[in-house]
Amino acid sequence: MSQTNIASRQAAFLTFFLVLGSAIIYMPESIAGRDAWLATLLAVPIGLYILFVIINIQLMFPGMNMLDISELVLGKSPGRILNIFYVWLLFIISVFYLYDLFIFIDIVILDLKRYVHYSILILLAAYCIYKGVNTLARLGELLWWIAALSIALSILLSFVCCSEFSYLTPVLADWKPVVAGSLYAANWPFAQISVLIMYLPFVSDLADKRRTIYTWYLIGALILVVRSVLVISILGAELTMFSRQPAYQALRLLEAGTFEHIDMVFFGLLFITSFFALLISYQGLVMGVQKLLNRDDMRYLILPVGLLLVVFASYMFTTDVQVFIRQVRVLPFHTLPIHLLYPSIILIAGKIYQKRKANIKPVTR
Repeated sequence: MSQTNIASRQAAFLTFFLVLGSAIIYMPESIAGRDAWLATLLAVPIGLYILFVIINIQLMFPGMNMLDISELVLGKSPGRILNIFYVWLLFIISVFYLYDLFIFIDIVILDLKRYVHYSILILLAAYCIYKGVNTLARLGELLWWIAALSIALSILLSFVCCSEFSYLTPVLADWKPVVAGSLYAANWPFAQISVLIMYLPFVSDLADKRRTIYTWYLIGALILVVRSVLVISILGAELTMFSRQPAYQALRLLEAGTFEHIDMVFFGLLFITSFFALLISYQGLVMGVQKLLNRDDMRYLILPVGLLLVVFASYMFTTDVQVFIRQVRVLPFHTLPIHLLYPSIILIAGKIYQKRKANIKPVTR
């Protein structure tokens, strides 16, 4: 296989990590209280729709980058304007992933200056990105089973140790929190599956094995639904709503015989999924900037873009409370429309473009 090509199976693992990401720790739909699992379930079709649209666009224009497709079917100027919005979206996603990972590590293990955290994470991610898309895909293929094993173990212990499913009743006592929770979950993490736009051109067998990507998306979504059920059954609705990291708080209550601090066993799982989401979005951002600047080599852009992420993450968010408010009140209305409209507009324009192209009759002499 070429060094710039990846298989559908590898793209599926990237999808899996994108779906879990940092949302597995922070549980953005927790505002729905005891019905958080239902809010998660209702948000799944949003990501499935985006995945369906971007895969179909890629099949219409095989091997072409979405940013190039946009300029082809919409025209250079409209397409470039739309591309700038999408690259800005990738930047916002990467900044939030970086901050989420910083908060998690800072609370659990290290107490360092935030710019030190950011620099370490960005340099580690930059090294992986420098190795190329194929290396990232192989890394995901290597690490997915560790994540899957840890998830299975945490689910088993949660069922056995301290789950109280009476906390889940009554179901749908108030529909408004469920709607709000599904909106937040739709934006993060499910709509962020649009980051795959930057990776699909490298998938060599997309036409034949795209079902693998859908399957692993649904597996990731199912894990998040089960996570919501277990977290609420352990913490209760009120504590879940007021906790910054509900999933980690629930893991801290698990017991396994005489073992203490078993939550540290699962730290690797939570770090891997969060870091991989940052890695995928960061590389997608670098590739997007490369396309906007029309450069052949993206390697010299890796560190400058990483520096921008560090600067913005350091100065955009002065307190964690401020970040939480922005994630809940502002971010869904800022990023979700771009997630949905960007691929939808290109799909419609692409169909019109291909239809017009098919109707043009060749001139014969």
